[in-house]
Formats: sequence, C-alpha cells, structure tokens
Amino acid sequence: MKIINKIIILLIIFLISCFYIEKENSNYQEKLVKQNIANYINDTSTINTLKIKKETQDTLEYNAILEIPKIKLKKGIYEKENKNNNVNKNIELINPNKINNPQTETIIIAGHSGSSKISFFHNLDILTLNDSIYLYYNGNKYEYKVIQKYEEAKVGKLSVDNETELLYLTTCSEKNKDKQLVIKTKLFNISTY
Repeated sequence: MKIINKIIILLIIFLISCFYIEKENSNYQEKLVKQNIANYINDTSTINTLKIKKETQDTLEYNAILEIPKIKLKKGIYEKENKNNNVNKNIELINPNKINNPQTETIIIAGHSGSSKISFFHNLDILTLNDSIYLYYNGNKYEYKVIQKYEEAKVGKLSVDNETELLYLTTCSEKNKDKQLVIKTKLFNISTY
C-alpha cells in the first residue's frame, strides 16, 4: 500500500510540473510576440516590414502595425494579397492593397468581434469621439482620432467618404447581427518613432 501511495504522489507531482511548464511556455511565447512588436516599433525607422520567426519557422511579413490603446490591441497588418490577410486569422486590410502613404489613402481594416481567439475587434464599440488610434508605418507613427461612430447594414461592402487621411475600422455589430459597426477616424498627427 505504501508503494501505491508513493506512486500516486509522484504521479501528481509529475502532472503539476507538466502543467506549470506548459503554462510558462505559453507565457514565454506571448511575451516573445509582444517583444517582437515592441522591437519593430522602437527599432525600425527605415524598413516597412516586420519579420517574426514563429515556432514553425514561418515568416510573417507585416506592412504596418495597428494599435488601439483603449481596447489594448496591437496587431500587424499584412498586404492585401498575403494569405494571412484574413479576418479568420488576423485583422484584414480591405483597402488599399498595400499601405504606401497614409496621408493620401483611405484605409479600411476589418476584424471579428465576439469572444473567440480571433475576435481582435471585440470591444471596438467602446471607442468614443476623439479616442486615439495609431498606425505605425515606415518609421512614422500616424495618430488618428475617432470622428464618427455608426452602424450600417451588413451587405458585404462599406460606404466610405472619398477623402484622404481617413482610417475606417469595421466589425459586426454586437447589438444587431444584421449590421456592422463602423469607426471613422481622421489623421491628426504624424511623428517619427
């Protein structure tokens, strides 16, 4: 009986150790991704792509970084033709095909709301007028301010103004499943980082 008790105790200790190691590995991976984005923002003033090595050795190439402090979001933006530019994997660049000059473009980005792992625009509805949104591109930090927040029918396209210096964010409305939430922002300031 004493041997069985010892085996059970050793098995419990082993399982707890495995759980702890897995949790630490997960935390390490999350910190690594956050550090890679921070390094991009701090260290890349002349390049416009970020390469992050993943465990699978795949290379992710970001065209820009979107940051929304109020909802604690910081995500890379792929060029439109990249296979990872998809709301089922990331936030999705709808327009233009590739960010080249935020001062002369109307940028549209979509993302999922809800509660899944890919719901990067969850809580987008808490944004209010004058909240800041940042776009990091080619050594510059573009600060946008929310100028309008509205819902429109979900019909597969978005009505946008024919102006430059605008950034639109859109996601499904969490209140009405037949509508999409639209956050319209205007370029407010540009600084280097």
